[in-house]
Amino acid sequence: RHRAAGEVVLFDRTMHDLLADPGRYRYGGSLALWRLACRAAPRPDLTVLLDVPPEVAVARKGELDLSMAQTLRVRYRSIAAAYGWLIVDATASPEVICNELLARCELNS
Repeated sequence: RHRAAGEVVLFDRTMHDLLADPGRYRYGGSLALWRLACRAAPRPDLTVLLDVPPEVAVARKGELDLSMAQTLRVRYRSIAAAYGWLIVDATASPEVICNELLARCELNS
């Protein structure tokens, strides 16, 4: 109902996260079934992947090791490509990232 009212709805994760990191959600079911669920679910108007090199992810998120960060980056970038997500370099300051997002969204509208 919020989208229908013209309001902006933001989420920091999508159901696609499970495809990239099923262990995080302790999911042991079929990924093929989950992919089907992702395709059947309503699509957001815009999904943004805030992308960083694995070394940056490890420095920011202490629970990740380099190998897992590399694996997750490959998976997330693959999902982003498959679903047409906007990929943004998130190594810059929040202000720079926000300005880049605003500029890129204006170009796409």
